[in-house]
Amino acid sequence: MMGTRKFPSGKGAFPPWRRQPSGLLVRRTYVRLRATPRFPCQDEKSPLSESETNSFPSGVSGWEPGIQTMRLWTLHPRFLDCRGLVALWREALLAQAVLSGNTRGYLHHPQLLRFRNTAAPLSSIASYLQAVLVESARRGYRFDASKIPLADTAELIVTSQGQLDYEWTHLKAKLRVRDPYLLSTMESIARPDPHPLFRIVPGLVEGWEVVQPLRPTSRRLPA
Repeated sequence: MMGTRKFPSGKGAFPPWRRQPSGLLVRRTYVRLRATPRFPCQDEKSPLSESETNSFPSGVSGWEPGIQTMRLWTLHPRFLDCRGLVALWREALLAQAVLSGNTRGYLHHPQLLRFRNTAAPLSSIASYLQAVLVESARRGYRFDASKIPLADTAELIVTSQGQLDYEWTHLKAKLRVRDPYLLSTMESIARPDPHPLFRIVPGLVEGWEVVQPLRPTSRRLPA
């Protein structure tokens, strides 16, 4: 005859045995769940959404001619979510390849105009990538620093406040769907900091920007 078994006590403790209706004692089994990030972004090989993979050049899986998704944010990289930062790294590397003449795609992409108009476009894009790399290291991601060539210090690129404001609205619309929690931590920010390569001056949205209409949210707003 089985003797009395003492169950663990204390907050959160569960008895290792339970008695079935038939009277049989059955041992409980437990599975410890490991908390994992929703999007694994520890390195630049992290999976991206379908819309983000459209930023690759022609001939690479996931890109179709006519889809214009490259964005080299004027915003500081720290405001981007996990997927946004990985996408920015990839697209800035693509921009570097275009400016170096190593790819035929995206030669006339509007996002590259302000880099082409500098005295040293390759130094400018290298400096841009360097700030993205610093942000990735701060988060503990593993981006390949060897992909950024050594370059002289780049001149600051003048960009309008209207462009920064437009991108801030654009990013918040993305985060409203993709990462509402991150968005909630930034709601009090009225004027975000720019990427350190840019010097902000008064003005409207830049002429090269392809302005996208804001998509309505699925949630009904209160009257």
